[in-house]
Amino acid sequence: MPPPSSHAVIDALQLQAAGYYTFADVLARKPRYELPFRQLYQERFGIHHDITLMAATGRKSDLMRSRANDGALDDWLATSVALGGKGLHYIAFADEPNLNYADYATYRTFFAAMAQRVRAYPGAHEAGVRIAMPASSRLVNGPLRGD
Repeated sequence: MPPPSSHAVIDALQLQAAGYYTFADVLARKPRYELPFRQLYQERFGIHHDITLMAATGRKSDLMRSRANDGALDDWLATSVALGGKGLHYIAFADEPNLNYADYATYRTFFAAMAQRVRAYPGAHEAGVRIAMPASSRLVNGPLRGD
């Protein structure tokens, strides 16, 4: 949570959008961990558009399908739905996949599975949830971790 002393600065900036990191391993251990700060940013500061990059602590950016990661995504989706459908909330799976995955096919498989999970989540689209491609230099036909 931003300290109260920062509220005046945030107010003065009149922010309309924000970029967040979410750590899948944290959400798996602490359900609804992000709800208080996302509510604060939306309700107190009027930030109704955001993009969240999903990774893990310890600079782990090459997430794979697992119960923990599925649960973390479900928690992020539940939080987004709980925000009441105000604005757009983009989710990007992994950080710089071209640098963190051994090959494009591995990331494509992970992305497709997570995207399907988002599309199937009840109320997500109505709540403003959208899927974003993470920033990645030359993802297709570019250097990958194995190159």
